[in-house]
Amino acid sequence: MWFILSLLATCMLVMRRTTEKKLADQIPSSSLAWLQQATALPFMALMLPFATWFNPFQLSAQFMLLLTAYASLAAVDLILYYKAIQIGDISLIAPLINLTSVSAIIASFVFLGQTPSKAGLAGALLLVMGAAIVVKHKNKILTKATNNSAAVLIALCLVLIRGAFSPIEVTLLRETNAIYLNFISSLLTVPITLMIVKVRNKKRKNETTFALLKSHKFALAFIGFNMAINIYFTLTAKSLAPNAGYVTAIKGAQIIPMTFIGVFLFKEHVTRNQWFGIVLILCGLATFLFS
Repeated sequence: MWFILSLLATCMLVMRRTTEKKLADQIPSSSLAWLQQATALPFMALMLPFATWFNPFQLSAQFMLLLTAYASLAAVDLILYYKAIQIGDISLIAPLINLTSVSAIIASFVFLGQTPSKAGLAGALLLVMGAAIVVKHKNKILTKATNNSAAVLIALCLVLIRGAFSPIEVTLLRETNAIYLNFISSLLTVPITLMIVKVRNKKRKNETTFALLKSHKFALAFIGFNMAINIYFTLTAKSLAPNAGYVTAIKGAQIIPMTFIGVFLFKEHVTRNQWFGIVLILCGLATFLFS
C-alpha cells in the first residue's frame, strides 16, 4: 500500500512542480513560499472531518517541540526551494534534490533504527553518482538560468533539510495521524515563513497579497489542493514503509517528467552526459523496489 501511495504522490508532485516553476517567474520566491502553504490550508481543513482530532494541549511536550522544529524547517525549505527554481534550471535542480533519498535513509537509520537493505544502499550510491554527473556536465553556455551555481548550493541545502523530515514525520505520526499532522504543521508553517520573509525583505517593496491572489488565483488554488492531497499520501506512506526514506526515493522518479518538462516547456538544455547521469539515478531508484 505504501508503494502505491508513493506513486500517487509522485504523479501529483510532478503536476505541482510544473505550475510552481511557471509561477516562480511571476511571483517573488519569498511570497510564493507562504502563499503555497496558505492556499493549501482550506483544502487540508476539508479533510479534518475524516480523521481523529487531537487537542494540542493533550499532546506530549516532545510532540510540540518536534512540531515547531518541523514547521521551522519546512518554512526555510519553502523559501530556499522557490529561490532555487527561480534562479536555476529545473532540469538541474530536480536530479540534485533526489539526493534527499540518501539523506532520508541515513536519517531514518540513525534516528528511527530503520536499517536499509543492501539494495537500498546500492540505490543510494547510484543516486549520488548520477547527481554528481548531472551537475558536472551542465552546459553553462546554453542555459537560460540566471545563477545555476547558487541554485546548486541551495539544492544541496534542501537535501540536508529534507533528510531530517522523514524521522521527524514518523515520530510525530506515532501520536497523531496524517490528516491532522498535515493541517497543524502547515498552520504553524505559514506564520513562521511570513516572519522569515518579513525579516529578509524589510527594505523591499513587493506586490500586495490581494494583487498576487487575484492575478494567480487558479494556479495557487491548484497548488494548494495538490499539496494537501500530496502531503497526506506521503505521510501515510512513510508511516507504513519499512524505511521512511524509501518513500522519498520513489518520489524521486519525478526527475524523468521534470527533465522533459524543463527541456520542452522551459527550453532548457540537457547534455548527453547529463542524460547518462539521469539514467544512473533511475537505476538507483529502481533498486528500491527490491529493498
